[in-house]
Amino acid sequence: MIRKKLLKLSICIVIAVFSVFIFKIPSFACTGIYVGSQANDQGTSIIARSSDTGTINLPNFVNVYGGNDGMHPEFFLGENGFKYYPKDNFYRFVCAQNSDCGNGDCCFAFAINECGVSISATVSGYCSPTALKFNPITEHGLCEDILPSIVGSSAKTAREGIELLAKIIDEEGSWEDNIIMVSDQKECWYMEIYGGHQYCAVKAPDDCVACIGNEYALTTEYATCADAICSPGLFSVPAENNFASYDADGKMNLFNTYVGHDMRYDFSHLRTWIGHKVMAPSTAGTYSTYAELPLFYKPDSKISVGQVAELLRNRFEGTQYCPETNPDDYIRVIATEEQTKTHILQTYRDVPPEIAAISWFCPTNAEFGAFTPLSACETKFENAYRINEPTYEYDKDNICYPMKDLNALCAQNRKQTSKGVREYLKFLENYSTQIMPDLIKAGKKDKINDFCSFMQKRYFEDVTRLKDDVNWFYMCKTITMKNDVDQHKSEFIVRDIPMFTSNVDLLFFAKMTGWNIDEFTVRDREQVNDPNKTIAENNVESGGKEAYVKLSKDNNTVEVRTTNGKIASVGQLVVNGQTKECKPLFQNGKVYAPFEITNVLFDGNYTFVSDDNPVPVWLFISIGIGALILVCIVVAVVISKRKKGHTN
Repeated sequence: MIRKKLLKLSICIVIAVFSVFIFKIPSFACTGIYVGSQANDQGTSIIARSSDTGTINLPNFVNVYGGNDGMHPEFFLGENGFKYYPKDNFYRFVCAQNSDCGNGDCCFAFAINECGVSISATVSGYCSPTALKFNPITEHGLCEDILPSIVGSSAKTAREGIELLAKIIDEEGSWEDNIIMVSDQKECWYMEIYGGHQYCAVKAPDDCVACIGNEYALTTEYATCADAICSPGLFSVPAENNFASYDADGKMNLFNTYVGHDMRYDFSHLRTWIGHKVMAPSTAGTYSTYAELPLFYKPDSKISVGQVAELLRNRFEGTQYCPETNPDDYIRVIATEEQTKTHILQTYRDVPPEIAAISWFCPTNAEFGAFTPLSACETKFENAYRINEPTYEYDKDNICYPMKDLNALCAQNRKQTSKGVREYLKFLENYSTQIMPDLIKAGKKDKINDFCSFMQKRYFEDVTRLKDDVNWFYMCKTITMKNDVDQHKSEFIVRDIPMFTSNVDLLFFAKMTGWNIDEFTVRDREQVNDPNKTIAENNVESGGKEAYVKLSKDNNTVEVRTTNGKIASVGQLVVNGQTKECKPLFQNGKVYAPFEITNVLFDGNYTFVSDDNPVPVWLFISIGIGALILVCIVVAVVISKRKKGHTN
């Protein structure tokens, strides 16, 4: 495996010395996102990140360490030889990685543990050569590859995780410049590591959000606050070695000191700015390369998990910097093709710790990828997300490959495919993110387990189907036609390509939205050989199988009749007796309808339902009041009878 950390260090030095070439370099450029619990629409905290390392990488998979069902290695081995020895009975944690911990480096992306602690590591930062000269990296020091395993296995709280990392840096140093986020049920921490031995960590404000695009952002005010955890030499080392930079008020400027005055680049700064524009557009302003943007800021409205997912898919749409309209190669979007995995770590507060941490994990590019739920308490993982021996061989049963296929196909023609594919993925994600809170608040660990496993299977099936559908769409639609101008000349023209539309599993959709499935039957069709019709017409009308579905809800009925196959399928959709222009198809034993069915049935306004909604508070109160009234009536009757007895 290429030693990407050495390349990161080289890039760090080249950026500072040869900044004019910064945009030509294939950098490892991740983007981090933070949403405080008071800024989230569900009252949870969120830390998220895209991991950008290259277009070719080992497939990512889910793994478990600790507990009764996880791996228990003697130590975790980093790419540079750094070893971390956890305690014998370390905390159970669920993680994503792309290398086998038993053979070489671990390459972890995140970890969520049984204590409700989550860690996302890392977003790369870059120090100047001057700062590194007096604060050099440590060759065998702390490295990104195993950071999540350290906190996941050994930290019961977010602060404990930060203090542990600080202790390791104090004693053994760091191999990289990194930015780390750690959260628990009470608080979130943000940490910047500068070179080999300096760092600063602060508790993130609950009512704020942040978007970090490969650039440091902490100021002296953060570093000197009561909650800050800083290295002993954070201020003294620069002062003693004369590379400190001070503001007009005499305070040391951390960014100017460790990075350099005005050493900001569009490569990173545009991604930081787009976070402001998306989450707090009223305060974002016009983009400027050298504008100092605050790290934490209040959003204009509450931010949802779905909005974070869309931010991780952001390509500067709607701005002059969108690469689809601006081909300048210095622009690096958040949803770059070099994303290899992305995740959103969500932490619930007032629930048992073992079910508090959820990861919404996308094992490839986020743009046309799917964020699948994983729980820290989960034990039933879909096979497509678990692989024992990572390999570069194509494996159709591994979620990474069909999802990467889907990304590659859609990127060829975003204009035609983007809306249809992303619309459907967002539909699935909305379902997952709306049902999950009910299960967590109800404290149903077994139901959380079952739901995560079910959705992983669903995502794998749907992504595989979408990949095939997009490929089929290209095969059928991207053709040339010969147009005869006159008998001596002709020219070839490309036919206008329609917009791709995703199909939805009709029975799954019905279950998601609370429709009753009154009937689902499949029968063999009779062979038709009508001499008055063409061979093609007979083929369409005959043979194969036919499916019939009847749905009902609130005095509404839906009837679907359709034949099998893509090539020669015919179908009809009837809603309350009226035929709709929305042709379904029958394939692989399931009935599918174009995604427009959501508009046909609900005008686009549908509500997801769950069999596991927690009993609402008002119902508990009503039951309690009712029980109290009943007790009072019984007591009154008893007292009345006793009084009558005494009278008699």
